[in-house]
Amino acid sequence: MAAPHALPTEKKAVSVWFELLALIDALEWSRMLLDQATRDGPDADEETRRLPVLAMAIEKMVVVRLRDLCRVIRHELDPGRFWTPFNNALPAEVLGDDHDVLFQEWSPATSAPTRLPRRPRKRSKRG
Repeated sequence: MAAPHALPTEKKAVSVWFELLALIDALEWSRMLLDQATRDGPDADEETRRLPVLAMAIEKMVVVRLRDLCRVIRHELDPGRFWTPFNNALPAEVLGDDHDVLFQEWSPATSAPTRLPRRPRKRSKRG
């Protein structure tokens, strides 16, 4: 018996808008954790004393996601590898707005589009 034909899968697309909203939410949660930790002060229980460590972990993950988003924008990282359910792009017809910036995952044939040129970095003057 012949194998069934595989249905073509849609390419993953990253929504910059949804990614930024998720990062904003993460930073707001981090701030709330820090607020809770500072509210109880040195008399806090062990779990509350761990909240700043959790907040720092969230902030570091946000930094990594922002760096990866920059790499996607510069065509250095396949958007398919950056894709998550939180930044999954929806068709403009669903949102009723076509002002989002979307990045489609690369096809295996193109694997890596041409990289954008880097701007020269300013050299700092040491005196």
